[in-house]
Amino acid sequence: MHGVSLLIVPLFIITQKLSEINLVVLRQIETLLESLGVHCRVISVSRTKEGDGKTINASEARLVVEGLENVLEHLLPQLLALQPFFFWKAPQLNTLTVVARYVSISAHLLLPGLESLVRYLFSTHSAIGEADDRVSISTYLNFIYTIMMDAANARSGTGHFMMNAETSKHNSQLYRVLLPAFMNPVPKSKVFNAKAYGSSFGALTAAIDYRDAAIKSWLTNNNIL
Repeated sequence: MHGVSLLIVPLFIITQKLSEINLVVLRQIETLLESLGVHCRVISVSRTKEGDGKTINASEARLVVEGLENVLEHLLPQLLALQPFFFWKAPQLNTLTVVARYVSISAHLLLPGLESLVRYLFSTHSAIGEADDRVSISTYLNFIYTIMMDAANARSGTGHFMMNAETSKHNSQLYRVLLPAFMNPVPKSKVFNAKAYGSSFGALTAAIDYRDAAIKSWLTNNNIL
């Protein structure tokens, strides 16, 4: 196992009651978007629901646009040009622009950045009445922490992100912090030697503090925190 990644996959859907006329309209929108470089598809979804003691046909016609590049780079600029016409849907468009900002600088690939984004999404959807009451934010964050910790262990065996455990030529314990290239770190890596810090725990603590401070500074400078 070489590690685990969490991906953000934006999904944009226009839903209408399933009918021939609605399928025609959605296919016309599909043709327009495709001409603008936005890949999408029209699908039919068979659904039923219960109402007044009987089963009701609730089938839908959907236009679906998905994927980071497709939604954030190709669709979003088209939507922003029509921003004055979104009216009550404006909060959802604003949410999409915030997600695009995180993704454009890869802030979502850092655990504090991803946590910040999840907290934003929860607060925004609660404010516009779209929060999922079945799942708490702590449940989502605990899931993220678990996945990321598994990834950290798989990559370095230290249980810590962006850090490798090494041994010096004098058999001293080393911890090497490796910040991601998109942060343009200087230096690109930094080693913390147990001999210099009095113990392996001291070196590990110093390495964690250095890593966390560097990430926090980068996120702050990019207006994420």
